[in-house]
Amino acid sequence: MLRLRLFLFINCFFSFSFLSAQDYSNRGLMEIKDHSEGLRMAWIKSFDEAVQTKNFSALQPLRKENENYLDKHMLMIRRLYADGDGRALLSAVNNYMRIERQFVKDVMVPAEAFTANSQEGIDRTYQKIDDFGQKEKVFLIEINNAMRTESMDAGGAAGNNADAQMQEQEEESFDEPQGSVIEGRPKRKKGRLPHEQENNDEENSGKRSKKKKNVADEEE
Repeated sequence: MLRLRLFLFINCFFSFSFLSAQDYSNRGLMEIKDHSEGLRMAWIKSFDEAVQTKNFSALQPLRKENENYLDKHMLMIRRLYADGDGRALLSAVNNYMRIERQFVKDVMVPAEAFTANSQEGIDRTYQKIDDFGQKEKVFLIEINNAMRTESMDAGGAAGNNADAQMQEQEEESFDEPQGSVIEGRPKRKKGRLPHEQENNDEENSGKRSKKKKNVADEEE
């Protein structure tokens, strides 16, 4: 029992570390799929041991770990769908995880109630495990077909969209400064060079001064 608890602790620790660094590129999706499959295989191994020892108490922690892992990633995949991510591999892995989730509900959960006298339920569970193996092949073909059409680096880390949008906004603000530089720049009259414009401004200034002087003389 002590060895089993130690195994579960180590497994949970690495699972947490794995999830915290997980991305949802195609490469990351395949890691999620492989890890989900590994959790199911660990449960089946534990079920074999439970049948031999007639003690099924160790099944629930493994089932919960598998369940939580699937639920978390399926939620993130739905968010990617909502953001318009239409990758074929994203859809294929999501479908695969849905049948994994169904396996948790139909196979793992009922097994937790087994006792030493539940031989009929045990036989039925082994039949469901075999049936799942046949059903799984269809979804693995879908995943393989998607991998042939898309790059493994397609997609990206979840949660980076907001950061990318903020960076784009900052770059746009830097590229198009407002106010002082552009708006304060003097307008150049059409057809005149800069030195011609300065001479013209001086002539206009002289004319205005002369006109004011004439007005003053007339009033006197």
